[in-house]
Amino acid sequence: MDMISSFNRQSLQTRQIALDIKLSDAKNGVQQQIIEIAALELRSGRATGVEFHVVMSETPDQAKILQSLRRFIGENDVVINTQSVAGKVHEIDSLNRAFVGAEVGVVPDQQWTNLRKMSDKVFGAKTITLEKMLDKYGVTSVDALATEDRALRDARLVAGVFKLLSTDYAAVLSQQEKANATKQPQPQPQNQPQTHSG
Repeated sequence: MDMISSFNRQSLQTRQIALDIKLSDAKNGVQQQIIEIAALELRSGRATGVEFHVVMSETPDQAKILQSLRRFIGENDVVINTQSVAGKVHEIDSLNRAFVGAEVGVVPDQQWTNLRKMSDKVFGAKTITLEKMLDKYGVTSVDALATEDRALRDARLVAGVFKLLSTDYAAVLSQQEKANATKQPQPQPQNQPQTHSG
């Protein structure tokens, strides 16, 4: 799943959702369950202060909450920081499975923007964590540290680094486009038929 294919230079001018999901531990092939979800509204790449946060064990009507979350996301890009394992992203799969159970539509592939894939492209390191990204950009978030809710904290940190990483990512894409343009094969001159004088 390529979750950065829809990225473009205008994406920072629209509404996005910074999202983080915490899952239960995987045990003996039992499907992981969603423990906590946090979603923050971004405009022009910056948090607006509008937040959606839920601890699932504290929610009697989980279907209703999931329906509200799906409306909150809408058709906007969803920014997440997660690692894919064998081509699968467990947080996204788990959330979409929960949406199906709540009888609402899934968030399609083209709506997802994965910071981890963007950072791999920018920094060339497949093991860079959110904390390392924050260090590289010198980003700290007092708001993020003010909560003990892990998903809410991490969603706020994703929001804090998104615009900076997006700017660098767009620059890398631009450099690659220029490099590819200079590598285009030049047209070969046509062989002229030889004439024989006699």
